[in-house]
Amino acid sequence: MNTKLTVLNVVQLMLKRWWIILLAFIIGGGAFFAYNKYAVAPVYTSSGSLFVNNVREKKTENVNMGDMTTSQMLVWTYVELLGSNTFFTQVAEKSGLGYTPGQLSRMIKLAPKNETEIMLVTAVCENPEHAQILVNTVLEAAPLEIDRIIKGGSTEVVDYAQLPTTPSGPKIMVNTMIGAIFFAAIAAGLILLVEILDNRVKDEDDLTQNYKYPVLGTIPDID
Repeated sequence: MNTKLTVLNVVQLMLKRWWIILLAFIIGGGAFFAYNKYAVAPVYTSSGSLFVNNVREKKTENVNMGDMTTSQMLVWTYVELLGSNTFFTQVAEKSGLGYTPGQLSRMIKLAPKNETEIMLVTAVCENPEHAQILVNTVLEAAPLEIDRIIKGGSTEVVDYAQLPTTPSGPKIMVNTMIGAIFFAAIAAGLILLVEILDNRVKDEDDLTQNYKYPVLGTIPDID
């Protein structure tokens, strides 16, 4: 077993077997490209937004930093509230698309936008029209659900969802590159493992590096 590999030895070994690594790179990239292109269904993303206010009606036009901070904190509360099974059941019924609350919880994402008072509602679906309908259903149902549970706050729709025209995933080129690098790394690892497990003496340097015996002579190659 060859356990005395240096960084230089590893580099030389990889350069010597470069064609194996290149072949693995091409095969891995091709496999991941074909899988993402032909086996994975494209998905579409649609999004809209809600403005969160901690009071129902503004009594003054002046901006109050305390109110803004409270509204920003309320966004997280609303995210948790609208992520409940009860709310997704309402969305499932109102959208009429046949999705279960469990499916909707995986398709619809709610999150604050850059620590502001705006909540982003995003839906990812294989059907672009369904993605738009789901987001708009959430935007329409959210104020009623929030008002039912939390008294005193208010929400307003900032942007309704638009119909997505191009797929948002899968990211074919990114996944292709990941697959190519992954296969190349596996190939390099196998090459290194084979070298470590190989206990044959290949030349004089191999002998002196692994054993503390002097070399008395060598037999030259005769063509």
